[in-house]
Amino acid sequence: QTFSLAGSWECPNLFPLTAPDGQEIWCFWSADGFYYLGSFDGLCFHCDCVRQLGTRTPLPYAAQIYSGLPDRTVMVTWLRTQNPGCLFRGMFGIPRELSLAEVQDAATGQTRLALAQRLPRAWFSIRQPAAELQSGESCRLTDEAVLQVELALQGNRPTKLSVFGQTLLYDPVDGLLRASGQEVCLAPSLDALCLLFDRGILEISARQDTLFAALELPALHTLCGAVSVDGACAKVYAAR
Repeated sequence: QTFSLAGSWECPNLFPLTAPDGQEIWCFWSADGFYYLGSFDGLCFHCDCVRQLGTRTPLPYAAQIYSGLPDRTVMVTWLRTQNPGCLFRGMFGIPRELSLAEVQDAATGQTRLALAQRLPRAWFSIRQPAAELQSGESCRLTDEAVLQVELALQGNRPTKLSVFGQTLLYDPVDGLLRASGQEVCLAPSLDALCLLFDRGILEISARQDTLFAALELPALHTLCGAVSVDGACAKVYAAR
């Protein structure tokens, strides 16, 4: 089969997923993070011709599916980081387990299927609770660890999160998340955010993990210190 999909080139992936109603849906993923859903008859991929965004930032690229996992579909992406001060560039993102979720389309108001990129099940076996913060509270973590912060957002209040000297701002009106001079267009009026902080990197997911983004934070070179939140409640987990 030969076909062309707008905005898609190199490093393709074609894999099946199960929809919430039990139907088998195939996903065609391209290097830049655009994906299309459809069906596959063993010879031809029949596309629904709706281009969806797998990532809200250009940092992730050329994601690939692991083989030999019969009970789940796991993808790992290359992050095109600059790694200032290092003798290398780039890193892998944390592997993500893929599934399909039903979401409401903001433009049409109709329900559609979207690709969810969830943290792998192994992550939840190694993370440990570190703190629970209400709006206006802070804590200090003294041992270096990769940090996961689950934010429960409070209506239309702007949210400010500070982690190890890095400040993040989420505006529920325009749906923008701002960090270290960078902006990510997520979605307005989100009720939750999941943030994963590693050395030099931030991974972001929201709306049943159907919104995904990654940012390079060069100043995040240490993984301990103060954590504070305003305009939201935060559950903080650490993995060493």
